Amino acid sequence: QGPERLHLVVAGTPGLRQDLPAVLQSVTALLGGKGGGAPHFQQGGAPLSGDVAAALALLRARLAVP
Repeated sequence: QGPERLHLVVAGTPGLRQDLPAVLQSVTALLGGKGGGAPHFQQGGAPLSGDVAAALALLRARLAVP
């Protein structure tokens, strides 16, 4: 049994102005993970050994979610 992992999905409409690949990359890189997918649907994962709270705060900031 391996270490626990965090799984992230970032999705938006095809005309979304946000650069979702860059958003996901910045968040997963902070945790030592990676991800990818279509421009409007990204999936990624990382070990739960990082600062998940900081990664989620970065995700909220990058997506401008209050």
